[in-house]
Amino acid sequence: MKRGTLIIIPLVNIYGFLSNSRTFPDGRDLNRSFPGSKKGSLASRIAFILSEEVIPLIDFGIDFHTGGRMLSNHPQIRVDFKDKVGLELAKAFGTHYVVHSKHIEKSFR
Repeated sequence: MKRGTLIIIPLVNIYGFLSNSRTFPDGRDLNRSFPGSKKGSLASRIAFILSEEVIPLIDFGIDFHTGGRMLSNHPQIRVDFKDKVGLELAKAFGTHYVVHSKHIEKSFR
């Protein structure tokens, strides 16, 4: 039997969702704002809360991500191929595309 806790946050950037944009009202992209700041931009403060209160509780995180205003993303998983555990998990999802992507500074990944 497998046991564990699943934390699901269905929507983090409600502002972007409502305006069909990746950015917060201040023009910042949450996925370029990690680990964030207690007194920074709105995106930075949300990243800070996630970094302090959610990420320390998880072993693995999955970020379902949109493509942006002018892009459509085909389902894919991005992982640094040097991360053997991450690559194994990426392949377990069974998607057609597993893309090598190095860590991006200030991103959740």
